[in-house]
Amino acid sequence: GDPALDGSAVTIKRIDPNNKDLLVDPNLSNGGTDAHGFTHVLQGYQLGFGGDNHLGVPRWILEGSADFMQMYYLKRGDYKNWLLNRNAKSLKQHSLEFLNDYLEYVPLAEVPENESPWFITNQYPTQWAYEIGSYVCDVLVALKGPSSLILLYRDYVETKDFDKSFENIYGMPWSEAKPYVAQILYKLARR
Repeated sequence: GDPALDGSAVTIKRIDPNNKDLLVDPNLSNGGTDAHGFTHVLQGYQLGFGGDNHLGVPRWILEGSADFMQMYYLKRGDYKNWLLNRNAKSLKQHSLEFLNDYLEYVPLAEVPENESPWFITNQYPTQWAYEIGSYVCDVLVALKGPSSLILLYRDYVETKDFDKSFENIYGMPWSEAKPYVAQILYKLARR
């Protein structure tokens, strides 16, 4: 049966022998990788594992919210201080125009034929989905708290429209919020 319903434990596979990055991950021993992985488990239960619901949500928010939870777990006693002093140097390489383009949401029905639903982010280094996404999630959590990210996934299952679900949770569609969020990230990297 479903582990979430029958009370059995959920196991997070910590070591994947094919994932060389994971083998040298400094957050493996301190629990950060587990927090990241557990967030993906929660996303999977909300959205369904590997289906259209999962693919219809931008990759940067899926990875970004998992990275947010990893950092929150690692810095839990000093998270506010860490957040206030976060320097966003990884964002400095990105222009405001790039951030706006990268954070574009394309509904599944509008994804070009023979393209991945994540075709925008897939053309760039994988790590950018984690880095840029975690900064986006910092902004979203500041607005509505960490549970808002899970509520967003739950709502998406109902609407099948990330823009609409974003509006239901945060008060305006992602297409309208994106330029503001991009501006915040751009300025954060240059403060």
